[in-house]
Amino acid sequence: MSRNPKPTTEELKFIYQMILDGYEDSDILAEYGRLYEAGQLMFPYRTDKRFIRECRKELGAALEVAQEHLK
Repeated sequence: MSRNPKPTTEELKFIYQMILDGYEDSDILAEYGRLYEAGQLMFPYRTDKRFIRECRKELGAALEVAQEHLK
């Protein structure tokens, strides 16, 4: 993960939306691959599940904090 640049806002939106839609980590990486092969990937081509797991962890923490403020 350290060799790839930090994700952009657009990439985070892409990942977070897929997580919230119920996609598994391997499905998200498969979508990166599909978009890459089609020449439509607008951010770095990610192949490491650790990156997706980290995004999933960050999203979970952000949702917990947001829920506390929305009560």
